[in-house]
Amino acid sequence: MRMIVVGLVLAALVAPAAAQPLPAVESVDAAVVHLGVLLESGGRLVRGSGSGIIVEPDGLILTAAHVINRARQIEVTLRSGDIYPATVVGTDPVFDSALIKITPAAPLPVAALGDAGTL
Repeated sequence: MRMIVVGLVLAALVAPAAAQPLPAVESVDAAVVHLGVLLESGGRLVRGSGSGIIVEPDGLILTAAHVINRARQIEVTLRSGDIYPATVVGTDPVFDSALIKITPAAPLPVAALGDAGTL
């Protein structure tokens, strides 16, 4: 079930609606986040990092699965500088995609996704 959800979100992300213009870089920029990851590698804990994009104002974030694989801890830093712990919602190793979730104090800016139904 989780892989299906990740696949649907990914399909919507890569398929912008033909009737709507693509969002401006400035509007998408506010939805980009930094991920700090503490993960296990070779029997020891190491730090890693990556990026993600907010896809729902309640804190759902799309990222790459390889960024959060083996993660013991995930911290999301918003453009505002606020830092939140994140949990993994699901991963799709075939598409190297993952959904993580934070619980923000207020609704977050999101990247406008396309409509896969218009393909």
